[in-house]
Amino acid sequence: MKFDRRTAHGGIGDPRCATPEKGERLFQAAEESLVEIVQRIQQGNIHET
Repeated sequence: MKFDRRTAHGGIGDPRCATPEKGERLFQAAEESLVEIVQRIQQGNIHET
């Protein structure tokens, strides 16, 4: 998705509801997913389950 085609600044959504706590939860969830993907690749299990 090319965000620069949606808005001049490249962002979407309304950030007024954002909080540091929500950002931390989002970051932790992304980190956990990335760790799982890397572990599956290391184990040779890269196919969807």
